[in-house]
Amino acid sequence: MPEFFNYPLDIVLIIAALAFATGALHGATGMAGGVVMAAILAHLIGIKEAVPVMTCALIFSHSSRVLIYRQDTDWETVRLILFFSVPTIILGAYLFTIFSPLVVAVVFAVFLAMSLPIKYWAAQRRIRTNRRLLAGASMVGEYWQGM
Repeated sequence: MPEFFNYPLDIVLIIAALAFATGALHGATGMAGGVVMAAILAHLIGIKEAVPVMTCALIFSHSSRVLIYRQDTDWETVRLILFFSVPTIILGAYLFTIFSPLVVAVVFAVFLAMSLPIKYWAAQRRIRTNRRLLAGASMVGEYWQGM
């Protein structure tokens, strides 16, 4: 039986309710759902456990959207993002296994704290995403999220 089921039922129900709430937040704003949920999970089950749980959840979430919107998916952009992000995901996952929970928490907190100011900074300068910028951002973002 997976270790997740060792958690008390009230914690599992809280996680389910918060997953719904952060999904609604993500649906309404187009961002922050996974990051907010990971921060919540870190408090409920620990940072070292929260990251793999969120990684699996985001794989299912993003895969379902690709399946639903497959006709509208820009497959060239998908290949570009995967090409640049997969190596940094692997590196981040490896570093995650050797870093202490405190280091992982600090890195995660910095990533979370910087994501909104960077978004607003880019919006003020009317920076628009192009494939080159997207490739670079996917390397950095996936590396830190993989940790």
